[in-house]
Amino acid sequence: MSQVLFTINIWNYSCWTGESCEIVEIYGPTREKLESSRPVNSSVGGRLGRSVMNERNERIEYLDKFRVKNKYHQSGRMEEWEAEKKKVILETNWKLRVLNEQVREKKKMQEAAEALLELSKTALKKERSEKAKRTREQNKAIQNSQAPRRSSRIKNKTA
Repeated sequence: MSQVLFTINIWNYSCWTGESCEIVEIYGPTREKLESSRPVNSSVGGRLGRSVMNERNERIEYLDKFRVKNKYHQSGRMEEWEAEKKKVILETNWKLRVLNEQVREKKKMQEAAEALLELSKTALKKERSEKAKRTREQNKAIQNSQAPRRSSRIKNKTA
């Protein structure tokens, strides 16, 4: 059983029911490291990628608010504020890289399944063509081994 790597909250709004939150848990092994500073393509993740980016933007907006930033500034902890912003960016980049990795793995598995299906189709097609070839050869051999058909009327006429 795989462990949960992280969860994503997907907020939906319906005019009849109001806001609702769907919690999606992301499972599986990953080769991505949290500390990596590799660039990220945020468009690949689809709906989950957009939710991660929305979460990131909300957290950055909260940290950028005057009231929050001023608390850090007045207590002389601006480095801590910058570190928190960097931590948010690092964490969301990791989540996006994991989502991208899972999309790539899923695509690889899909391509492998399609290749296997294509291979089985070609094998079946080859088997059918070989069977038809054998049948044609057998029919030709049977036809060659039989004496040609002659009508009794022609036989009586020549005799």
